[in-house]
Amino acid sequence: MLLAGIVDHVLSDGISDLSLRPLGRAVGLSPRALLYHFGSKDALVLAIIEEARKRQRGLLESWLRRSAEYDVGTLLLGAWRWLSAPRNDRFFRLFFETYGVGIQHRRRYGAFLKGAADDWIEFFHKLLVTGGVENDRAANLATILVAVTRGLLLDLLATGDRARCDRAFRSFVTAIELP
Repeated sequence: MLLAGIVDHVLSDGISDLSLRPLGRAVGLSPRALLYHFGSKDALVLAIIEEARKRQRGLLESWLRRSAEYDVGTLLLGAWRWLSAPRNDRFFRLFFETYGVGIQHRRRYGAFLKGAADDWIEFFHKLLVTGGVENDRAANLATILVAVTRGLLLDLLATGDRARCDRAFRSFVTAIELP
């Protein structure tokens, strides 16, 4: 599928300097053919980030299904290990890059910003409820978990200091007094 190849390319090379000519070469199409398929460069970019978001959401849901038998603290630490694994760096580089652009261009990227927040909140809410946290508390903690996790992932990508970020996440999980 064309979009899958494009997303793979962007996950490797980023989106901020996306140019149709190199992208077309990477997927075997001319820039004109890319525009024909997507209508405009903006529509192409939106399709790319939506597909990357869907991939990430699918990976998160799959991980949670495989891990559901653990207690909530173990689930959270496992989620952190999985999310912060180097193999996922490319998703988060694209995510943070798009988030920054989205904040500057809310009209164009508003759906992405809301969807990305909702995806993560839903994931952490499910994780907490699966681990035995009462629904209302899980709903409140999910937003906090998103903020802490995203902050630490950004810090990890920026500094590479895995040990410090791992310690910080473990400390946070301990501090929120889970069942």
